[in-house]
Amino acid sequence: MVSAAAGLGVSQAFRAFAFGLEVTADEERDVALRQREIEMVLRPLFAIERTFIGGSFARRTAVKPVRAADLFVELGPAERTYLMRRPSALIRAFGNALAPCLGGLEEGPGHLAIDFARGRRQPVSRINLRPTFVHHGGGSIPDPYANSWRITDLGQHAQLAEDCANRMPGRWRSLVQMMKCWNMAQSPMPIQPAFLIEVTALECLKPPLGAFDHEVYGFFELLGQRLSAPWLDPAGSGALVRDALTGNELRRAQAAVRMGQARARSAITSAGLGDTRGALESWRTLFGSRFPLD
Repeated sequence: MVSAAAGLGVSQAFRAFAFGLEVTADEERDVALRQREIEMVLRPLFAIERTFIGGSFARRTAVKPVRAADLFVELGPAERTYLMRRPSALIRAFGNALAPCLGGLEEGPGHLAIDFARGRRQPVSRINLRPTFVHHGGGSIPDPYANSWRITDLGQHAQLAEDCANRMPGRWRSLVQMMKCWNMAQSPMPIQPAFLIEVTALECLKPPLGAFDHEVYGFFELLGQRLSAPWLDPAGSGALVRDALTGNELRRAQAAVRMGQARARSAITSAGLGDTRGALESWRTLFGSRFPLD
């Protein structure tokens, strides 16, 4: 029987791993500063109701170090004519307004990417600027796959995540972050967008949750079952987050999930045989160098 004498146990390693994935106070301050900077430029030029940080950063399911955060610009009635045009028209207008003050602008699907790093070290290097309009029962945001407006409820997304985190404290958010870390360690990422991992967690994870190692193994099984089905908006709008994965994309994702589950099974087996070091090394193979060995 092999063990890591006086070394890190599997449970301790997972706790350290979870802590190391959490967003830092420096990252939160940096994003708040970027938000104020962007809003100061845009507010005199557009009818803005408010700006707010959304996405995984706001739901606290982003993985440190955070490469990008989503900043939503909620526009007022005077700008509603943009709803009759493609979202790219409004995103381009944002870019034209920001260009004299900020560099590193790049129009992406459904957003304007603003690179604040430009070769320098920054806690959060990029802000993805996304327009939104609020109406009864939800709001409209750009659909990145169709260059059209999609109905959803961003507040409901945040509330669902908060409810799950409260029902499964110290587990739900960490599991989502761990699975996102696994996804990021693959090349290319098999699950795109990574929000699909969170959709799976919202739909499938139920309390009580057990030890991290067994829950990660179970998450791979849940994810594998979800891959070939359409991904509906968890806010209940009836809209698709994205179509079902198909063809080569589906096969790559299925292969990655099967491999991930097999490695998780191997790690759990090693721990059960008393080979703690072997278990930790298997988990590091799965998650990458972020998973601690010592």
